[in-house]
Amino acid sequence: MALTDTYLPDETHGSLVAALSALDRDPAHPTPLSDRIIEVLGEVANVWPASIDPYVLEVKAKTPAEKRVAKRFRNILEANAEGLAMLERIKPLA
Repeated sequence: MALTDTYLPDETHGSLVAALSALDRDPAHPTPLSDRIIEVLGEVANVWPASIDPYVLEVKAKTPAEKRVAKRFRNILEANAEGLAMLERIKPLA
């Protein structure tokens, strides 16, 4: 699969580089470095693996229980996105 270039805003790119550079590379850390890198990519740059796309999860779900969990996950993500959008519209008092 061919990769396409992705251009992030300079501020996001800088924050991403800083967060990744700050990760503790101690192999004794309780969370694997790869998991921490994935978390930073998602939290700082909103970059996530396609395998956790809530819509993909719903399609892949086989049992009714898996479908319910996938739908609940999607609903939570959508609610969080709506809440964050509301918070971004609130102007600081200072």
